[in-house]
Amino acid sequence: MEGDTVSLQDIFIFEKLGIREDGKVIGTFHTTGIRPKFADRIETSGIKLPDAMFEPNFEFEQKEEATS
Repeated sequence: MEGDTVSLQDIFIFEKLGIREDGKVIGTFHTTGIRPKFADRIETSGIKLPDAMFEPNFEFEQKEEATS
């Protein structure tokens, strides 16, 4: 917050790489390097976040959905 104004910043950005034949979007999430203020409270609650999760350009591993 800045005074009475709430300010928002992206912490993750989705980079669209394409669309599969079945119509699902293919892409990856990247971090912006901004560590949100709530991260410390989450860890204090017992949820461990990866150390590099908010480092600039951290790329999340994409897991494919199971198909039946």
